[in-house]
Amino acid sequence: MSKTLRDVIESYPNIGDIEDSIPLSINTISSKILRKIIEYCKKHKDEEESHMMEDWDSKFIDLDLETLMSLILASSYLKI
Repeated sequence: MSKTLRDVIESYPNIGDIEDSIPLSINTISSKILRKIIEYCKKHKDEEESHMMEDWDSKFIDLDLETLMSLILASSYLKI
């Protein structure tokens, strides 16, 4: 779901599997926020199921303002 990550992966065609290291400078995204983004992407990986996610999405974004803003900024950076 991330154009930024897709571009990085495509620029390193010899990466074997997802466990391999991918060079990416995201020191402005905390591990907590990155975990939330991964959780969201895993849940929404299938476009056809996304219409059934309204309740889950509502609960997912029920966060304090600082965390919500960090998610928005990180998602923008990652082009999700």
